[in-house]
Amino acid sequence: MIDRESRDALAQALRHYVAGLITNDDLDDIVVTVLCDARSDRGVVAVAEMAWTLYDDLHKHRATGKHALDKEGRHEVARWIAFLYSDEEYFWPEFSFIGVHFSRGSIWFHGLLIFALLCECLLINDLFPTGVFMRGGLLLAFGLCMWWWQGKYQKYENRWQTFQETGDFSVWPFLCREDLGRILPYPRLLSGRDVGQAGMT
Repeated sequence: MIDRESRDALAQALRHYVAGLITNDDLDDIVVTVLCDARSDRGVVAVAEMAWTLYDDLHKHRATGKHALDKEGRHEVARWIAFLYSDEEYFWPEFSFIGVHFSRGSIWFHGLLIFALLCECLLINDLFPTGVFMRGGLLLAFGLCMWWWQGKYQKYENRWQTFQETGDFSVWPFLCREDLGRILPYPRLLSGRDVGQAGMT
């Protein structure tokens, strides 16, 4: 099912963000609205989730200067916009782009973070262990945290690989180059240029 209103709103917001006309907060408002209101259109929801990877939500900024997208990033967003302006359905399997994108480095980071929170809770409640065996228990807890995050990382990697093997991810959110090719004769504008000329081919 195509939610034309939501697709057009998100496409316009992405165009304006890449062009530096609106801030990340403005784009985020549109993204959140789409995620709340357009659950029936899997395509616009998937693009909205992926759009969250474009910006830093810690402070307000525009996609200019150090926050500007590089050439490859602009080409990728142009493809998202082309998809949103099309009437193509989204045929990729369910996969949430929101949340932690695991890496091996993040395993250590999140394991240490959980361990630090545990230690803080013990210190606040004056329960921090002092004996050798109790400290050994803390080391065991840290090991369990690492084991848990390692499992989550492996599950994420397996799901991500399966997802990418479903189609040609280089043309996502289109499933394959044939789907992308169908819309190229009917380009919409991105910052004054045809989407087909903005890195779509």
